[in-house]
Amino acid sequence: MNHTPQFKNAEYGKKNNWGTPQSFFDEWNNQFNFDLDAAADKELTKCSNWFGIDHDDEVRRDALALDWAYYAQSAIWCNPPYGRQLPKFLAKGLEASKQVPVVFLLPNSTDTRWFHDYCMPNKIHFIKGRLTFGGYHSPAGFGSIVVVMDNR
Repeated sequence: MNHTPQFKNAEYGKKNNWGTPQSFFDEWNNQFNFDLDAAADKELTKCSNWFGIDHDDEVRRDALALDWAYYAQSAIWCNPPYGRQLPKFLAKGLEASKQVPVVFLLPNSTDTRWFHDYCMPNKIHFIKGRLTFGGYHSPAGFGSIVVVMDNR
């Protein structure tokens, strides 16, 4: 008998590119009217105004070096990289939220420091079920939350 574990969602461990499902984004966009996607790429951006490492404009390639609120009028969407840089994206969002709402799609990781430091003081929406991110064929191996920062 083979006791090697079979991971249905093993493909999720191979990439750091978690494209927001379009219908999920549309629901939030209907409420906030996003005019900036602060962590995207050409293939998966949700707004025509975006930051990402493959942006044609070199200035817009490093979201962490930019003033997000300067580039947004109504609201900012951010589905950041789910790695070491995540707390830095949350800090940028917190700063921008003094001028416009910033909405984050994040992994549901309530035991992390970044969750307690950046998410707890804001409105948190726990997502029922697991999202199937762009470029994947099965749901993620983790739950998701949406955090709304609006400190105007």
